[in-house]
Amino acid sequence: MIKKIFLISYWVNKEGNSPAIMADDKIESLLKLNYKVTVLSSFASKKIKKKNLDHYRIPSLSFNDFKFECIDALRNKDLLKIIFFLPFSLVFGIIFDLIQFFFLKGIGGGKWYWSLTGIPLSIFIKLIFKPDILISTGGPASAHFTGLIISKLFKCKYLVYLQDPLVGSDIGRNSNSKNYLQIFEKLLVHECSKLVFVTKTAALEAIKRHKKSKSYKKIFGIYSGAVRQDQNIKFFLKKNKKKKLFIHVGTLYNSRNLDNFVKTLNLLESRKEIDLKNIRVFNLGDIYGEIKKSYLKLPYFGSKAAISRKKAIQKSLDADILLLVQHKDKRSKTTIPFKTYDYLNTKKVIFGMLNNNELKKILVQRGHVCANVNDIEDIAFKLKYLLEHFKNIQKKVSQTKLDFSHYKQTQKILKGI
Repeated sequence: MIKKIFLISYWVNKEGNSPAIMADDKIESLLKLNYKVTVLSSFASKKIKKKNLDHYRIPSLSFNDFKFECIDALRNKDLLKIIFFLPFSLVFGIIFDLIQFFFLKGIGGGKWYWSLTGIPLSIFIKLIFKPDILISTGGPASAHFTGLIISKLFKCKYLVYLQDPLVGSDIGRNSNSKNYLQIFEKLLVHECSKLVFVTKTAALEAIKRHKKSKSYKKIFGIYSGAVRQDQNIKFFLKKNKKKKLFIHVGTLYNSRNLDNFVKTLNLLESRKEIDLKNIRVFNLGDIYGEIKKSYLKLPYFGSKAAISRKKAIQKSLDADILLLVQHKDKRSKTTIPFKTYDYLNTKKVIFGMLNNNELKKILVQRGHVCANVNDIEDIAFKLKYLLEHFKNIQKKVSQTKLDFSHYKQTQKILKGI
């Protein structure tokens, strides 16, 4: 008999959205593992149409969230849904946003009021489809709150899959939100059947927080892996054998940027250790803030706005070296960017500017080169080494076994449920 899974995620099937991409890979793996899947998401997500899958979409009752959902809903041709829910959002949404602002000193990214519509629909799905396992995932914490309530009501098997920790250094906008998130994490750990983080470091930190409770035994760290995409090479940049092409895939903003990489290139050129005429850097993704203007002034730098994951992976195959850069603050110590696994699947050389020893170990063991994102001298030393030994490093990387099968990782996540 085919087992049924009910997956709750605010984001699914949305191009360029990392939480959605992670959820999409989970859905694909579950289907391949012969589960029947029911998905609940916000209506900012595009409808998924696949065999053995039902997809329900519902908007948030926050007016602030609803505004942004409408942009995607219009793109997805869901005009009638917008018209139907608009009066509810206008009547209740503004009031709810004011209440949240009062308690949390801001609106934030938790999408909490999505739960007010998500919970009733989840009750309906649970009663009608009778799923065997409930999974909550995605970026916004509202998916986990919805899952928590349904788990409490129906006493069902409940897997919490945290793409990012709820609690930790530099997580939470202020003391109010941090305190609420700590309480929320405690409730999740107590109620769930299993709670999975995408890094072992995040799991160990959570285990320490909940060591006094027997519930800590439910906490695990399991690498996600990524579904390998088709890799038909279609070059979009003119190749030049003399020039090394670095490509970064993803958004650059705030403390996740290429500032120290640019400073390193200038430093190495001033020392006459590289010639910038032989370097090209290209960003596939959006760049926010003043850094965009400064980067585009650089003669060796180019950029293209965010494109679909499949196209981004195909275009990244042009690269000699793929750039992986983390935030400079402490939040990166317990996270692994999901694109890491897409990068590994290309078998291209990765130059990581990292703030995470666990991620560094994963990459270095597979032949890649990493440096401390906050240390320009370290970046300079490692980059010079990479450029001087590129052929040998490239050969080692190309021979590395791909050992993060998304399907096997999904089986590990479900083990014991």
